[in-house]
Amino acid sequence: MRDFQRKKHMEAKPRKSNKRSLLPSHHESPESSRNQHVDEARSEESSDEQAVPPEESMSVTRLPNPQFIGMMEPFNTLPIPGFPRLQLLVHHYNTYLVNTLIPVNPKDKWFNFALSDPALFRGTMMHAAMHQRLVNGGYDQGEQAQLKRDTITLVNQRLEDPVLSHSDFTIGAVVCLVLLENQEGNIALSDVHLSGLEKMVALRGGIDNLGLAGVLRRKILWGDLLNATISGREPRFSMTPTAAHPATHFNTFVTPGRLIAPQNAFDQVYPFSDGTCTCSTQFSTILSSLRSISTQSNLEGDLTGTLSDSIYLAERHLLYLLKNNNEFPTFHSPTCSSLGAACFIAAQIYLYYTLRSFPFEVPVIQMFLQRLNDRLWDPMSGKVNAMWEGKEQMLIWVLSLGALASVGNEVTRKMFVTEMKRACDTLGVFGLEDFVAQLKGVVWRYPERDLNLVALWNEVYGGLSFESLELMEMDLDEDLLIDMEPGMEIGLEF
Repeated sequence: MRDFQRKKHMEAKPRKSNKRSLLPSHHESPESSRNQHVDEARSEESSDEQAVPPEESMSVTRLPNPQFIGMMEPFNTLPIPGFPRLQLLVHHYNTYLVNTLIPVNPKDKWFNFALSDPALFRGTMMHAAMHQRLVNGGYDQGEQAQLKRDTITLVNQRLEDPVLSHSDFTIGAVVCLVLLENQEGNIALSDVHLSGLEKMVALRGGIDNLGLAGVLRRKILWGDLLNATISGREPRFSMTPTAAHPATHFNTFVTPGRLIAPQNAFDQVYPFSDGTCTCSTQFSTILSSLRSISTQSNLEGDLTGTLSDSIYLAERHLLYLLKNNNEFPTFHSPTCSSLGAACFIAAQIYLYYTLRSFPFEVPVIQMFLQRLNDRLWDPMSGKVNAMWEGKEQMLIWVLSLGALASVGNEVTRKMFVTEMKRACDTLGVFGLEDFVAQLKGVVWRYPERDLNLVALWNEVYGGLSFESLELMEMDLDEDLLIDMEPGMEIGLEF
């Protein structure tokens, strides 16, 4: 009887929700999302996880100020309905991705803005899904593809609105699409999004009139530049000179009566009288800039964007060096064509690996690697060109980057490792400390802390393959934290 009464009492007692939803509807205000329980109807709506509600295209006007969002619990303010892996993607983005796929900027800026808009948030999570898949060795692109479709759907809905069609949030979502296609190597799709982006920015009066605390401007510049780097075309946007970065003079080549140079308001060109190649001088300037950036202890703490602009200018300079080397080979000696192009491409790999923290599995890195292979190896002997003799330190730097980018390709990696051993034998480099010193003499950000380099060195002299090493168990000695003497910095004469 007592059990029967207890059962009747429990049945009669009104049910209460056990916990608040972590992912409230985007219609709720931040205050209600923290203080109210989610009703049953809203729970039923969230079951259709991947659907894109049409009214989301207008929800931007009802969302809170990004400065306020930064002080709130992110999972209580997400602008889209939740799905099972969303918390994992948010965590991956804020833990691993925040300083890689976004040009250097204050950590929370972009994500805070993404929380204010469903299209921008989906575009940001799209990158998180791609990055999380690559670093974990996954092959299923379904999640990434769904977020991409959702982002495109929302952007297309907004194109008919005279205000939302070129708002900061919509432009930001399109930039995410440009960057995704760039990194996947889909240059045709990147061109489509970039053409639309160019029109949107024109309606706003140029990139310097955009908001999002300057981060959007830097992201557009980077997406446009990476597109140009892959395609070999001229960038569509240019950085406005600033006090920290005045107008850059990209030296070039001349022939009698003809100037060969990229020309726009920012890239002022000063011709040389004799039309000689200036690759060596220019590459030394780029190396100096990369060294300066690489010595910064806290890149993500760049509050003004100065370091981000420095990375952009170095990358743009590399683009023009390669364009001139490819399009006007008669201005270059055989030595320059053999050594110079390989160094320029290796510098691109270095920039994306050490400064932008890209995983080597990203398709665009593999495109750089293929270009490096085309320029580095003698097609007859299968070895590096004999012109590298006497330039072994630079060769070790180039080969190290190629070997790291070849992870997963045993045949190509073995070629790099074999040539590295020859170059190290020539210079008398027989220990990890000496190897690190050679790399720092060119440029490398914290090589003594790079476990990939430790694995590579063990493969060169220890015979251990990269896959056989337990990297998490390695512990580098403090005596590897060596300082380079001023005389060890080198340039390269082609």
